[in-house]
Amino acid sequence: MVNWIESKVFQMARYSDLVVLLPGITGSVLAKDGEVLWGTAARDFWRMFWEKSLDQMQLRSADNGDDDLGDGIEAIGLVSNVTIVPGLLKIDGYSNTSSYLTGNLPLTRGENYFEFPYDWRRDNRVSARRLERFCHEKLKLWRELSGNEAAKIVFIAHSMGGLVARYYIECLEGWKCVRSLITLGTPYRGSLNALDSICNGTKKKFAGFEVDGSHAFRSFQSLYQLLPTYPVIDLGDGALRRTTEVDLPFLEADRAAQARAFHSEIEEAASANVAAVANLNDRTRIVPVIGIDQPTSQSAMWAGAGPLQMLRSIGGEDDGGDQTVPQ
Repeated sequence: MVNWIESKVFQMARYSDLVVLLPGITGSVLAKDGEVLWGTAARDFWRMFWEKSLDQMQLRSADNGDDDLGDGIEAIGLVSNVTIVPGLLKIDGYSNTSSYLTGNLPLTRGENYFEFPYDWRRDNRVSARRLERFCHEKLKLWRELSGNEAAKIVFIAHSMGGLVARYYIECLEGWKCVRSLITLGTPYRGSLNALDSICNGTKKKFAGFEVDGSHAFRSFQSLYQLLPTYPVIDLGDGALRRTTEVDLPFLEADRAAQARAFHSEIEEAASANVAAVANLNDRTRIVPVIGIDQPTSQSAMWAGAGPLQMLRSIGGEDDGGDQTVPQ
């Protein structure tokens, strides 16, 4: 996979552009008043048990889209590849990808290579606006440093990071300065895993301990923006319905509708941009990389009571996927 990224960056950026790596949901380290609430060190893991850091991360009111919630929580870096409890839990982070890119390509941290951590709890529009300011600053500096006024940006985005980048490109005129967007497993049409987390909860057990992140994760508007945008709910009659068309446990209908509007904004802006930009070379090239042939939830059965049953098929067919995003 990394070799493929290398070839694409070489082909499309020609090393004269600025490369920015965006993580997915849970992929940024979150801290409050200098104390890490979500990270990869062992102390961060135990803080989830004893200091209930997930409770501190919970959004206490609706995400109103303000740039600053006022809760003191900020993203300070990307989650690294670290086993925080040996033999029990490994968080797949981004240090290997980052090290490979900077070690095998002529990319220099702080010059033409940057990472963009963001508060993944928030509405992705908020993160996209931050990305806009970030890119404006870094691209200006790189053009001055390199002497290449034609330099643009190449995004490498994992999972939800692709939605953040895509919103910036389509809705905030990022297409004017972004040459390409390479997305790895980005749920452009949503993921059943998000639906599962909201309706059935988010609980993990380790060595006799249980972490229940259900209340916290259900409060994150970003998770709602990962809901499937297409019909996936079977009420037992074989017909598939959208999440906005049925009453499901713990799923707030108004927030689901707001999340669907986020995707509609991207779709409508993308269509308008295509119509407005006649020269294909001026358009941002979108390169989605998807996984196949992995067990992936693709629809759900709701019997009116009990847990929502996740199905590894849709319409009776198993189309596969990457374990998160259906093919």
